[in-house]
Parts: sequence; structure tokens; C-alpha cells
Amino acid sequence: MRHRQKNRLQGSLRGELTELGLLAAFLPATEETRGRLSVDLDITGTQAQPRLTGQVTLSEAGAFLPQIGMRLEAVQLALRADGGPQLAVTAKPAPAKAHCR
Repeated sequence: MRHRQKNRLQGSLRGELTELGLLAAFLPATEETRGRLSVDLDITGTQAQPRLTGQVTLSEAGAFLPQIGMRLEAVQLALRADGGPQLAVTAKPAPAKAHCR
């Protein structure tokens, strides 16, 4: 019984970050990245069967893709975990249009 208790997981991650260009360092094909990242996640279960619940959202996001001359604006993205083995993804592109040069 003790061995099982040692393998139990319980934790949470909550926060908000305003993105002002940091993503461009990790995505070399982009420039002028921006947006707001919100995290509200909980992890429970065991090491063998972890359960992740909560949501990660990216809102008011945008970027410039210089290779194709496209600017993305007002992009929305949400990842939702309900404790199962899969994540639900919801994406909303710019409500108006992407601007091309």
C-alpha cells in the first residue's frame, strides 16, 4: 500500500503570460509574435496513470510569417484536458482576414 501512495500525483499549474516576441525565438519562420497565454491545469492519479484536467488558452495572438508575407491576427487557441488520454483542441483563426503583402 505504501508503494502506491508514493506514486500518487497531485499538483496544479496556474498562470498567465503576455507574449511579446518570445515565441519567435522558438519558431524561426515567424516574427512579431504576440498573444496572451493562460494556464489552468491540475494533475492527479499515479505515475502509471496520470490524469490531466484543465485548460491552456492562447488569445489575442498574432504573428508575421515573412517567408510568405502573411500576418495573422486575433488568433484563438484552446487545449482542454478532461482526465482522459486525449486533449481537445479548439482553434479560431482571425475573425476578419489574414493580411498578405
